[in-house]
Amino acid sequence: MDIEKYMHELLAGRIISFKKSDDLGDLIKRKFRKSIGLPCGQIADYRGSINGFSIHIKEYYDKYEVHLDKYDPRYNPFMHLIKDVPKPFIISVAAMMDASFSVILSAFMILSGY
Repeated sequence: MDIEKYMHELLAGRIISFKKSDDLGDLIKRKFRKSIGLPCGQIADYRGSINGFSIHIKEYYDKYEVHLDKYDPRYNPFMHLIKDVPKPFIISVAAMMDASFSVILSAFMILSGY
């Protein structure tokens, strides 16, 4: 399987799906490293570069989904978070962190006698 022939679609921001029978497995083993991604039902994530572009592959039970990231999180995690991670996810995590911080601060103040 040759992902390079789909680069124009990936550069346009599309997600390309491949059936497991399309045999991306060999390419993944040779050129990609195991990674993590937002949980979306996938069983594994892989990242690597092709022609300098950051490629993210999500493996599902029946298919692979391939898309481009602007930044590889291994080399630039902050910019990856800002540019590549969906904004609703960031907002949800920030809200949970704020709520957790409020609960911890309240408990600390109660226990400390404030």
